[in-house]
Amino acid sequence: MKTLIVVLSLAFASAAFAQTPSIEIKEDGLKNESELTLVDAKGNSVSNAFGAKQQNAYMWDGNVVKGQARYFSSTAGGVESARNWDLGLRYERELSGVWSVYVGQGLESDTFAGFERRYNTDLGGRYTLQKSAEFGWFLEAGYRHQEQRNNSEAVVASNFGRLYSETAYTVNESSAVKLWLEYLPNLTTSQGYQANGEFSLNATLSSLLSLKVAYLLKYNNQPPPPATQYLDRLLTTSLIAKF
Repeated sequence: MKTLIVVLSLAFASAAFAQTPSIEIKEDGLKNESELTLVDAKGNSVSNAFGAKQQNAYMWDGNVVKGQARYFSSTAGGVESARNWDLGLRYERELSGVWSVYVGQGLESDTFAGFERRYNTDLGGRYTLQKSAEFGWFLEAGYRHQEQRNNSEAVVASNFGRLYSETAYTVNESSAVKLWLEYLPNLTTSQGYQANGEFSLNATLSSLLSLKVAYLLKYNNQPPPPATQYLDRLLTTSLIAKF
């Protein structure tokens, strides 16, 4: 039971690292992805966890609007051990078969990670190297402005560059793998750079449900107090409903 609680909790905690909605859409129309976790352990272990995540995307004539909302909280032995949430909105415009541009706005909160509010404003472009049913690969490059209110009430404004690469490979009709890497050089304070990456395996259970197993790495060269670790590592398992 303890293992199950940890796995399900991390599945939602990992979403806190996503700065923009990750849902992908390949044709005109509306796409939906929903996730929900409820854990209630009693006995030798007393733990509760609740997590919900909603992603939507709508595409028309080369335009894409993506939105995301997520909330997660957990308690252990009656003491709150995690509470975070985020909202994200992103607009993409296709310029050609391989080029597109994007602008996005995100808001998140995680007091356990040292900040009450964090605003992320993104602007950049995407280049698609390969796009087929079996294999896809695209690159993104852009700029991010971040304003963060720490637990101490101090407000820190920073400017970042953003380099992103994502590849996806369909193994067969029921399974696929994905790898993404992100590097965020800090243009305001050179020592405050960040780097993230994730490898995931997706197994289709039905036309509606799929199971995702992922391993995420997140590096922050200057973590805000009370955080003391530079590198976070998360192994996650999640159930996803798509329609």
